[in-house]
Amino acid sequence: MRNAASVTKNSRIFFSNIMAIPTFFSRSPQRVSILQKHMNMNVSIPCPSSTRWNLDIQGVNKVYENLQALKSSLTEIQSTSNADHTISEATGILQYMDNDKFMFWLELFHQIMTHVEVVYNQMQSHEIDVFKADEYVKNFKIAILEIRNSKYCENPSETLMAEAKEVCDCISVDIADRYSFTKQLIAAKLFNKKSFTSF
Repeated sequence: MRNAASVTKNSRIFFSNIMAIPTFFSRSPQRVSILQKHMNMNVSIPCPSSTRWNLDIQGVNKVYENLQALKSSLTEIQSTSNADHTISEATGILQYMDNDKFMFWLELFHQIMTHVEVVYNQMQSHEIDVFKADEYVKNFKIAILEIRNSKYCENPSETLMAEAKEVCDCISVDIADRYSFTKQLIAAKLFNKKSFTSF
């Protein structure tokens, strides 16, 4: 996912700004309090961490699902904060969230992340074998191809449209590369005496 997130200038900008949202709120208990007031108390924006893969999934999905509450929180912070730096940061994030490019990438990556989360969880299973892994990768690539050919990659800007398709292509290549070893494991299983009965 990281390669796909950085393959184009606009996708890099999008992920940098997505990560700025939890960073902004996590630096102040007052901001967290305002955020919780505007959101369902059971919902939170994931805190920044070094585990980027899962955070990217959660971050995109939480922002997508709570966009209006985030905007309301940022608007309140703008009008109630006494700190110039806080007002400036809230204003910058809010302006970016109102940008058409941001909405385009948010919708696209929300669609993609749904499938990334599924394949991520499938690959973490203790019962996974090489055949299942191969099937999961194929299903994931089909889902990404469907997104690539859907309305989520359409935009009046030809540049954005091309970048969205490039991101989808990169994700498909990445997953194929990441799990290409499964073919070698299938071949290796042929020489395992315990596996003879299953062939």
